[in-house]
Amino acid sequence: MKSSTSLMELLSIFQNLELQEYTKYKEEVEKISKDDQKALKKMDIIKHFDKDYSNYAMRKLQNNLLDSINYSAHKVQNNLW
Repeated sequence: MKSSTSLMELLSIFQNLELQEYTKYKEEVEKISKDDQKALKKMDIIKHFDKDYSNYAMRKLQNNLLDSINYSAHKVQNNLW
């Protein structure tokens, strides 16, 4: 009986972890707007990797691409480093 209880606890832990990961994934997917999705799908790099990688990996790549495209560099003042 004790092993059954331990297995049920382990299953519960895995279900909680899975729910947390799903929630994180869902939030990442929702960050990309529809216009950004259309623009990203036209990019050659996305077309190249889309065939071989999962949706999760492609969303991570798309988020990184958006961050790099929208990165803004600021001119630094002379005395700052």
